[in-house]
Amino acid sequence: MGESKLMNLRNVLPRQQTSVRLQKAYELVQKVFPNITQNYKNHQWLSVRAILAAKNIAIYTINFTIQNEIPGETTTYESIDAVVNQDEVVNYPTEFLNPLDLPGMPPHVLTLKIGAPIILLRNINPLRLCNGTRLSVKKMKREETNTY
Repeated sequence: MGESKLMNLRNVLPRQQTSVRLQKAYELVQKVFPNITQNYKNHQWLSVRAILAAKNIAIYTINFTIQNEIPGETTTYESIDAVVNQDEVVNYPTEFLNPLDLPGMPPHVLTLKIGAPIILLRNINPLRLCNGTRLSVKKMKREETNTY
């Protein structure tokens, strides 16, 4: 690349193995995560699979589809929606903030299942994990979620 010479990657992986275009979320999940009901605890199996999407709404649909395939009950968490500086409450009403759907930020309402594959989007304590780390939900509590 630096000498205007690019490596020919056409024969490294056939296109059908690197990208798939399907119309329905269920078809996509079945193609990328076949038999997820049996394999969702296999971290090696999960580590070689990923679905990328350009819009959050597509991700929500895909996540819902995957979670429906994983056995167990869902737990729903809501983000803290309090303004730190009480003088600014009028400027940042929660009715406005909660529905915001910003790229790279988790939604206000997060639904999880034990065993579900997740990705850490924003780490508040960078000493242990970095953004983009792939995890699996191990245990859920009222105030926090443990992952591995």
